[in-house]
Amino acid sequence: MTQESFFFVSDVHIAPGDEGRVRHFSGFLNTIEQKKADRLYILGDLFDYWVGPGHEEQSEYRAVLEKIRDVTDSGVEVFLLRGNRDFFIDSKVARIAGARMLGDDVNVPIDGKIVHLCHGDHLCQDDHTHQNLRKLVRIRLLRAVFRMLPMFVRERLALKLRGWSKQSAANRPSEVVGLSPHAIESVFEHGADVLICGHTHTHGRRVVQANGSEHVLYNLGDWSANGSYLLYENNKFELLHYEW
Repeated sequence: MTQESFFFVSDVHIAPGDEGRVRHFSGFLNTIEQKKADRLYILGDLFDYWVGPGHEEQSEYRAVLEKIRDVTDSGVEVFLLRGNRDFFIDSKVARIAGARMLGDDVNVPIDGKIVHLCHGDHLCQDDHTHQNLRKLVRIRLLRAVFRMLPMFVRERLALKLRGWSKQSAANRPSEVVGLSPHAIESVFEHGADVLICGHTHTHGRRVVQANGSEHVLYNLGDWSANGSYLLYENNKFELLHYEW
């Protein structure tokens, strides 16, 4: 039985001016450091929005990156995945935090199981509005042009896009903006035993039938009211809350 401990978190949504959330997440990181955990996986939307080069100097963002660096310096491996709000995060940002960039999704072997990690927005296949926007903002040419814009312009555009996205999602049924059953099943049909994701801000565990066997989906929840996270320890997963 393994004594290793792995933490998984998503949708912290650190935002400029939100010192309280910085403080709460920093406390969570202190807990991980004191526990001498082996790994921390951050599955996207660590930041409420990220506009590319220069944003790492924003005070709340910098404070969190430096705190993550303290955790990695203590011996904890930290891995970053991109979310739909901070998809511009790159290896430079990861280096500041002393973390490793894993991109959009990855399969990780844990005690003989294949665990698929992702933010999860690409699994909301019935939300065609979001999927079309996701494709648009990931066009390489558009991203290159966006990076060339002055910082204040990039930030203003990001805030407008964030506002539009929130309003648009609020006007669509939950079954549309949620994870699509066929997308979840596809992950398991491609060999994963466990799927861990965020994005929908729903904290929960679900058993899914695929390929004639049972698989498990863990949705990590968010950090709006308390800190949702998943812990793997002593050969089992457990959904928990970091209270403040």
